[in-house]
Amino acid sequence: PTGTPTDSVLVAAYYLWRPLQGDPLSVTGITVQGHQATVDLELAESPQGKEYPYLYAPMTMVTVDRSFFPKGEPLTFAFQLNGELVATLLANIQ
Repeated sequence: PTGTPTDSVLVAAYYLWRPLQGDPLSVTGITVQGHQATVDLELAESPQGKEYPYLYAPMTMVTVDRSFFPKGEPLTFAFQLNGELVATLLANIQ
């Protein structure tokens, strides 16, 4: 990540999925339009790598420049997995 904590927003996604092998979850894009941010996630169909216990479910994080978000106003984060809406979250970015 670049920048300091004051100029970036951390976006994280966690997905309960089995079998837990390798690192199958990734952020493929983030778009912000008005008061909605869409986070596009991809879950690999055949991940390679070590198999992990259930508590190590796939997680991914990215930082986004804070200037892309409306300041001090409610913002809806829509998380899409392989093109399908799976979760929404309402947040205020200060």
